[in-house]
Amino acid sequence: MLLTPWPLAVTLALVAIAAIPTRRLFVAGVGSGFLAGYLLALVALGFLAISGLGPDRLVVPAFVVAFAAPLVASPALVRRAIRRVGRRERGGPPRDAP
Repeated sequence: MLLTPWPLAVTLALVAIAAIPTRRLFVAGVGSGFLAGYLLALVALGFLAISGLGPDRLVVPAFVVAFAAPLVASPALVRRAIRRVGRRERGGPPRDAP
């Protein structure tokens, strides 16, 4: 079963749009697993926004914020935030704890 041209074109357009901030995160040093999840989440939010199945008042702003956040933040800020999150996941004490 083949896809019709319109869903395929929409999917390719959404992936191309979502690749812009994903590339910015890649340059900042984010891991490949997070990048794949981020790209898929942006494409899913885009599909929800286009299809009208989700609550548009929530989906469209979420898509815009998720798209614009990596473009606005500096790579150093992204690296610092990722290191901070990675440290918490390891189960170690916070840095400023005695």
